[in-house]
Amino acid sequence: LPDRVMALSRGLPGRLRVAAAVTTGKVADEILRHARLTSTEMIVMGVDQHAPINPIFAEVAVGAGCPVLAVPVLGRDRHRAPTRLVCAVEFTSASLVAADYGMLLARRLAAQLAIVHVVPEQWDVELGSEKDLRDDREVAEEHARRYLRLALRDREDERRRDIDQVVVTGCPCVEIVRLANTTDAGMIILGRDDR
Repeated sequence: LPDRVMALSRGLPGRLRVAAAVTTGKVADEILRHARLTSTEMIVMGVDQHAPINPIFAEVAVGAGCPVLAVPVLGRDRHRAPTRLVCAVEFTSASLVAADYGMLLARRLAAQLAIVHVVPEQWDVELGSEKDLRDDREVAEEHARRYLRLALRDREDERRRDIDQVVVTGCPCVEIVRLANTTDAGMIILGRDDR
C-alpha cells in the first residue's frame, strides 16, 4: 500500500511532500491517533456518494480535532479545487467557526461562498390557514436574515461580493444539499460541536 500511495504522488505537480504509514488496529482510532501525532490540519477521506454514511468516516468526523474532508468517488478527471462552496450556519459557535473557515477557504481558493441558514419547518404546531403559514414563514426568514447579517457583520470577509447570504425554510439537510446542487458547489462546510 505505501508503494501505491507513493506511485500516485509521483504524477502530482510541484514539490508535494508525501508520506505513507501502515498500522493495525481499529481504523477510525488509528486515523485519529496518526492525525494527532502528526499535528494534521485536515483529514481527507474518500466516500461512496451512493452508499449510506460510512461508520468509519462518521467516527473520524466526530472525533477529529481538525476539519475532515469527505471526497466523493467521482471520475478521475473530476477532482479539482472547488470554485463554489456552501457553508451551513445555525448560529451556534461551531457553525460560526465553520463560517470563518469557509471564508478563509473561499479566499484561498478564490471561490464563491454561499452561507446558508435553514429555518426548520414547524410541524408540531397547530396548522392555521395557508396565508398565516406563509406570513409566519416570511417573518421567520426575515428574522433569520437579520440575525445572519449580525452574526457575520464583524467577520472581515462579510462584505466581499463573492459571499452570498441565503435563508430558506425547510428540512435543513434537504435544503443544504439542494443549494449545493443548484449552485454546483464543490464543497459543503458544516461545523461540529463537541456534543
